[in-house]
Amino acid sequence: MPLSPFAFQETLALRHLGELRSEAQVTTLQVNVGKRCNQACKHCHVEAGPLRTEVMSLETVEEVLTVVRRFRVPILDITGGALEKAWGRAKQLLMLKNPS
Repeated sequence: MPLSPFAFQETLALRHLGELRSEAQVTTLQVNVGKRCNQACKHCHVEAGPLRTEVMSLETVEEVLTVVRRFRVPILDITGGALEKAWGRAKQLLMLKNPS
């Protein structure tokens, strides 16, 4: 089921956390585009591995970019398993953030 464009804000409201805001400018937004990886390291903080199939949806990619643009975040740090395994989503983020 696709999320609404305001799913993140709705989740914050449901948990009585208020709107996403910052007194100072946010300089870096780190996003995890997936959990596929060719290794299964015990120290991995996202528990990525070769059997994991999770990949960020295109809808979430668009929401991330909305946040980056709305808050004028200058650095988008893309992470997630082995990035070459989720290169499609990482490439979409890069192409949408920096259209030619």
